[in-house]
Parts: sequence; C-alpha cells; structure tokens
Amino acid sequence: MGGSSVESTSSDAATYRSIGYYSDKLGHPAFATSYDSSRPSGSDTQTRGVGVFVNTNTIWDNKYFLDLIYRYEGSSRFGKNQRFAPFWSVGGGWNIHNEKFMKGTPVQLLKLRASVGYLGNINFNPYQALTTYSYNSSYFYGKGTGATPITIGNPDLKWERTLSTNIGLDFTAFRGRVDLSADYYIKNTDNLLLDITKAPSVGVTTSRENIGEVQNKGFELRLRTIPIQNKDWQWSLGLTYALNKNKIKKISNSLREQNEKNQSDNGVAPLPIYEEGQSLTALKVVPSAGIDPSTGQEIFIKRNGAYTFVYDTNDKVIFGDTNPSGTGSVFSYLTYKRFALSCTFQYSFGGALYNETLATKVEGANPKYNADERVLNDRWKTPGTVAKYKRIDDTATPYQTSRFVQRNNYLRMSSLSLSYEVPTNFIQKYGLKRMFLELLTNDLFYLSTAKRERGLNYPYDRSFEFSLRFSL
Repeated sequence: MGGSSVESTSSDAATYRSIGYYSDKLGHPAFATSYDSSRPSGSDTQTRGVGVFVNTNTIWDNKYFLDLIYRYEGSSRFGKNQRFAPFWSVGGGWNIHNEKFMKGTPVQLLKLRASVGYLGNINFNPYQALTTYSYNSSYFYGKGTGATPITIGNPDLKWERTLSTNIGLDFTAFRGRVDLSADYYIKNTDNLLLDITKAPSVGVTTSRENIGEVQNKGFELRLRTIPIQNKDWQWSLGLTYALNKNKIKKISNSLREQNEKNQSDNGVAPLPIYEEGQSLTALKVVPSAGIDPSTGQEIFIKRNGAYTFVYDTNDKVIFGDTNPSGTGSVFSYLTYKRFALSCTFQYSFGGALYNETLATKVEGANPKYNADERVLNDRWKTPGTVAKYKRIDDTATPYQTSRFVQRNNYLRMSSLSLSYEVPTNFIQKYGLKRMFLELLTNDLFYLSTAKRERGLNYPYDRSFEFSLRFSL
C-alpha cells in the first residue's frame, strides 16, 4: 500500500475584555459601557505539511510476519533548509504457539516480536524557525509604534528524530487465567529540540535549537491473572511495572552555556545541569555536613572533601535522580454473586526529589509571620543547639544542598469501590432493566518516604461518592 498526504491548518483567535454590563441578558459587546484597560490579544498560526509513504506486510503460515514502512515528510514548522526528513521502520514476529511442538500445552498465545525504526516529533510551535515580531504600544515614536522580537529565526532547524528499537513477548495460558506482556526498548533521539536561553541583547529570552542526542532505555511489564474463578466467585489481580533510564550522549555548545547559567542559579530548587554520559534528570546539589552547632550556619563540603562555610556552585555533584527506578500499579477486582469490590494502588521507588517545602516553608520562612511549627522547634537558636535547619534569624533563601534531597518512595491507594447489582425481579415493575449501587472513594492513604505539604494551593483531594445507575 502506498499513498501521499498534503495538509494545511490555520487558526485565528482574538481576545478582548469589555466591562460594565447592566444585565446578564444583554451580553453583546455593544451593551458594555467600556473596555478593560488591557490591550486586546490574539494569535494567528498556519502550518503546512506534505508526505509520501509505502507500507508492505506479509504473513506466512500464520507463524511468521514482517512489516516494512517508509515515509518521507516535510513540514513548515522547521527551517527552510531542513523541512524534509525520511522515516522508516521494520517489524517482525513469531507466533510460537502455532508451532507443532506447542500442541497439547496449556498455552494459547506465545508471540515473540521485534521492531526498529525512526519516528519524528512535530509537536512544536508553527513559527519556531521564523523571526517574528510584536508591536508594543509602549515603544511609540514620532513615525509609529515600535516592534519587539517574539522569536529569532533559524533556517537550519531540523526534525527531532528518534530511532526506536523494541523487543517484546506476549503470553496467555490456562484459558486466559494468566496474561503477560513484556517489552524492552532503546530509544536514541538525535537533533533534540529544546529552548535555549539567549542574551538580553538578542531581544528574546529563549529560542528553539537542535542541541544534542539523548538515549532512553526501559522495560515495561503488564501481568494479569485470575486466581479464583467459579460459579459465585471471581478474583482478578493485575500488576504493571515500568522502568526508564535516560543518558545524554551529546550536547551542543549552546547547552554548555546554558549549563553555566543553571549551575550559578541560586533559586529555591536546583536547575538541571546537562553533561554527556549523565542522566537528563540527575539532581545536582552541593554536599552538606549539616548545621554547625556553634554558629547556626550550614557547613558545605567541597569536591576535595574540605569543610567550609562558603557556598560554591562549582561543588555541585549528583545526589540521586528524579527519575524513579520503577513505577506502576497493582489492582484487584473481586466479585461475589452481585457484589463487586475493586481497588487500585500506585507505587514508585528509587527516585529522588528536592523538598522545596522544607526550603521555603521551614528554613526559608520568616518566624515573625504565620509559619510552620518546625520553624520554632527545629531551627538553630542558641550556641550548642543541634538542629536540622539554620539559625532562626536568617530568612534568606537556603542554598541548594543535599540537606533537602530525599528518597521519593511512595505507595498510594488511588481508588476503592464497592458495588451491588440489584436483582431484576425487584426493578422490573418499575420498568428498569438494570440497577447498580456503588460507593467510590479515592486517595484513602498515601505513604511516602518524603513528607511534602501541598498547602492551600493544591491540597490532597480525598473524596467519597455514592452513585445510583440504572438503565431502562
């Protein structure tokens, strides 16, 4: 099969605010008394793309199959010198369960599959490769209004491509009571597109550039089993597990300059620092020896192991990775006659986090105002005090050190429900076919090695719901 595609999309939006309506029934802008003091805003985007493709596939004896795909695509989202790129993929598989030596076994499905191919990323701003401007009324001159840059053009901006290699196994046995699927993959992304900070003299704060190569390796597992299945009882158990590790293979000079800016940043949380051979999500901070009991100041550890009171961003080292060693879920579904009980747990382990709650709400808080009780109980106050946090009269933003890095292991009960199907003979006289009663709750508990308060901006939402569903 072969074909081609040509597409064009455009959007035009305008936004303004009018005020002073005397009745909610008169919503036309003509009934407003005035406009808001802010200027109107809007957007105008247009993209075009063209491509050709060829797909071939074959299956022999319902045992072996092969798929070949080739695509050549172009998009106006990229620079005029690099708008087209080739993409291809090859996939194959072996239905082992259809071999003669598998006859008589309790296996219904045993498939080995593998694939390799290139994928392209096109989810970017339409004008990322063009130089665009916006008029600014605050820059008014005698002959008109001045304009400021929105984006800086890059005619050589090219496609971000990912070479993905995958090998997988599908297994079903014992009449569907055991079902398993496992995948191992390696993804190499070249010409990685990221926003790079620009000098103020350029006129924009960031621009999109191809800055390097990244590799992702991972493993995914999905398992479902039915331990109990009879006339009255049925119990299903399931497990999912995912692991992904990334590594920077190559960075550009632009990203090295960005690293220097991120390294010297003294904000609340550390910014990423990208280095070849290391993870994109590595957490880098200055090692800390704790709070000095005599002075209430933090003691920093330099790269040579020496202790000092002077903070130096060049002493930052890796203290974990925000990307966990594993994430997934465990679910259970139990039925007894007309009752059904289901629950789902989510878990994560092996990741690290920088606890901003401690940095801003405890150590960086001003005790003169409403504050966490740990500000008074756990901060250094007098010489000789052994405390977790620095002196109480120092309300400056804490330095980015290992004291605020914690292991982020958690187990969360995301949902629990109990339902009952009302017998038909009770509801037929009301003209109903089916009726369900259900009690549903979420986030009953959250166990974690890192204590983080969300506060009032985004609190934990624990809800309880009762529902009645019926069909006529």
